[in-house]
Amino acid sequence: VSGRAGRHIKNKKGLVYLQTYNPDNSVINTIKDMDRKRFLEEELIFRKSASMPPFKRLISIIISSKSEKELNNFCFYMLGTWTNYNNVEILGPAPAPLNYIRGRFRNRFLIRSEKNVNIQNIVRKWIDLIKKPKSIRISVDVDPYNFL
Repeated sequence: VSGRAGRHIKNKKGLVYLQTYNPDNSVINTIKDMDRKRFLEEELIFRKSASMPPFKRLISIIISSKSEKELNNFCFYMLGTWTNYNNVEILGPAPAPLNYIRGRFRNRFLIRSEKNVNIQNIVRKWIDLIKKPKSIRISVDVDPYNFL
């Protein structure tokens, strides 16, 4: 919406309202102050401390099913087949941020690794070994832009 604010009126700036429960949040303040440089600096500090890209590699795996029970059972079966690797961490399974879409329940794994690890190959081999029922869907997103 903010990208369209005031476009219909030439030579007049648009007005954008931000609503938040956390007005002291640094992201909100850098947006309010229109301080792109400070935002990028703070975001890099946060990402480094949280071991997130661009300092680490990340793969998001979304598993979905019409049955929540079947989904949870399958996810824990998947977790049981995971092989531990040096410099690779598996997070999950956990409900996806949007955990119910179009009649399907969704769970997520995040696989995080050092940048020098061929994480795609590890995940491909892992998923290829899993016996997946036809009712289960698996979606893999390498270096995801969002987590929905």
